[in-house]
Amino acid sequence: MSQQPLQLDRANNAYYVVTLASSSSLYSSPATLSDLHPSLNYVGRVGELEDTHVYSSPLGTEDVVARFLKERSAGSDGIVHVEFPEERELYKRSKKDEL
Repeated sequence: MSQQPLQLDRANNAYYVVTLASSSSLYSSPATLSDLHPSLNYVGRVGELEDTHVYSSPLGTEDVVARFLKERSAGSDGIVHVEFPEERELYKRSKKDEL
């Protein structure tokens, strides 16, 4: 079953693509990552990829949130990789996943 494309508001938000380790507690409940930072919001899963999720933060907080995510990726939180994609990259990735 194909997922609906994520609704992104680039005028007001910055977006982050986070890949989670399958051994992480975040893997089964990825939305809980947003509980760890007040400006971080869970947007949804990238296509059918179970380990890859999109988060957002209000513009103006992206430097702080990006630093927070990078620090977490170096630790034991189960964040394997963090990307800071442009709008077209998110669109291409979700289209590719639908094929």
